[in-house]
Amino acid sequence: QGTSMAAAVVSGVAALVWSIQPSLTAQELRALLKQTATPIPGAADATGAGRLDALAAVRLALPGDFQVTHDHADEPLQPGAAPFTTTIRMDNSSLAAATWQATVTATPWLTPTAKLNGTVRYGSPASITLAISPTHLATGHYNAPIQLVATLANAERITKTVNIGLTIGEKFS
Repeated sequence: QGTSMAAAVVSGVAALVWSIQPSLTAQELRALLKQTATPIPGAADATGAGRLDALAAVRLALPGDFQVTHDHADEPLQPGAAPFTTTIRMDNSSLAAATWQATVTATPWLTPTAKLNGTVRYGSPASITLAISPTHLATGHYNAPIQLVATLANAERITKTVNIGLTIGEKFS
């Protein structure tokens, strides 16, 4: 039936998960392994929770993190430049969802185009698209901080700030 081989594999994955989250009880570990198993056809008494998914178990056990990247480079623009968009991307290495909220400093040249909150988990990044309208700005340097606050599954809060800079005319030091 394969249970003698499976027992060693499940024990190894359980030990790996416990090395990441040593505070898990045996019942919590069992629930995590069942939750992340891939269902397989057949009667439940023959297949159990399904096929063990070691990667999913480890990803769910990870406490998570909050990584932020954005694609905006503060290159000088000519006066009267056309509007454009930039995107801030958020990632989390854990399957346990992190909730996030963004605060955009009010500026006449920067407008979020979508909601400013949500969740992010491994494999499901989140993003904020910002419309930048430099057309009527005078020569100079402009900056708008975007504050991002994430709450991880373990209740840890992480705050990151992305500065969206805009230079009209020559580069200012």
